[in-house]
Amino acid sequence: MKHERDGSKLEMTLLSTTTGKDTVITVSNYCPVVKSLFDVEKPFGYLIPSNEPKLIDWANSHQFQILKYVVGNNDIIEVMLITSIDSIDFEGDIVVNPIYSTWKMPLDALAGEYFLLPTKQLAGNVIVQALEPKSMIGLVTYKPFEYLLKLEQTYPVLRIYR
Repeated sequence: MKHERDGSKLEMTLLSTTTGKDTVITVSNYCPVVKSLFDVEKPFGYLIPSNEPKLIDWANSHQFQILKYVVGNNDIIEVMLITSIDSIDFEGDIVVNPIYSTWKMPLDALAGEYFLLPTKQLAGNVIVQALEPKSMIGLVTYKPFEYLLKLEQTYPVLRIYR
C-alpha cells in the first residue's frame, strides 16, 4: 500500500499536560489516501509444506485454523516462481519486493504432505497479508522467514482456489 496526499490538512486539537491549555496542530504533509501497489485475488487458502515447521508454528501460534490437506477434484493449485528479488521503500524502510511468475500445478504433481490454511476464517485477510510474497508486511520481510524467497526457485507456500 502507498499513502498519498489529497490536498487536505489534518488539524488536531491537543491539550497540554503542562499548561492545561488547548492548542491546534496542523499537519500539512497529510496522506490520508491509501492506494494498493499490487492486488491479489484472495485464494480459498494456502498450502504450507509439512516440512516447514517455522510456518506451521507461526500459524499455530496465531491460533489460525490449519488442516491436513486432502486433494479435492476441483482444487486449483497455483505455484509462484521467484524470478527476481527487488526492493521497495515502505515508510522509510527498505523491504523486499519479489517478482514472480505463476502457473497452475496439476493435482497429480503435488508431492509431499501439506497443511491447508483456509482464508475463510476471522483472520483471513491477515493470513493473505502474511503469506503473499509481495506483501510489504509479509513474513518474508522478517529475518526468520527471509529464507522462503530464493531466486529462481518456487515459493514454498502455494495458493489454492476452489
